[in-house]
Amino acid sequence: MRAVRCGCFAVWAATRSMVARVYLRLARLVRRTMGWLTVATTCSDACRARRDGRRRRRYALRVRWPAALLLVLIAAPPAAHAQPARWRGTGVVVAVLPAPSSLHATRPVIVLDHQPIAGLMEQRMSMPFIAASADLFRGIKAGDHVAFALAETPDALLVVSLERLGP
Repeated sequence: MRAVRCGCFAVWAATRSMVARVYLRLARLVRRTMGWLTVATTCSDACRARRDGRRRRRYALRVRWPAALLLVLIAAPPAAHAQPARWRGTGVVVAVLPAPSSLHATRPVIVLDHQPIAGLMEQRMSMPFIAASADLFRGIKAGDHVAFALAETPDALLVVSLERLGP
């Protein structure tokens, strides 16, 4: 039954007739019970070449492509470890609001009247920012001229550094 297993077209075509199907069923039954009868024991060279080509394609699909994909994924820089976007700016402190406040229930907030921030905001405006910690506010009061750094978080822009500039 090797020819039937390898997909030989000649044996497949022969099984299309009723007589051939009955013969093959009888041969399978005899082979199962006695183990000595073999039907279509050899394939042609063309059939063997087709079978080998199919094996190569299956090997490529099962082994080579996943291996190549794995190499590409390893070589690509991981997006999860990318640094969050950071921007720097200068401005004047309008208000310092420790937590809890009317603007945020759990985090300290600073309201800044800032100059345009390159790559983020192209115009001057006054707006609140959530601060990374209340420790940033030490020595800072309303009216101080400050330099600050912002980091992008999923919820908002976070002030991660705050430094008072000259008077």
